[in-house]
Amino acid sequence: MSWNVKQQVNFYSSEFRPPELAREIRQLIHYGIAGLAFAVVSLIAVLIADLWSEHQLADTRAQVAALNLEIEEVQRQPTPRTEFQRGNRFK
Repeated sequence: MSWNVKQQVNFYSSEFRPPELAREIRQLIHYGIAGLAFAVVSLIAVLIADLWSEHQLADTRAQVAALNLEIEEVQRQPTPRTEFQRGNRFK
């Protein structure tokens, strides 16, 4: 038995290429991929917006708590009496 090559095969010829999908099917796949990509980008945007709003809400709550403490401190202080409260209505 001889190991000499007796014939050459060109695997790059059209004879050995797999059949191509129809144009409509390829277009449908492209639209599906584009729609999926849009959905993923939209989901990421919504998640980022949610995280940002949670951060803003936490900051706002901290500011409100600090202001409430300031209000309580001011309310605890005795109020200065005015001339009217002392009974000196007319000067």
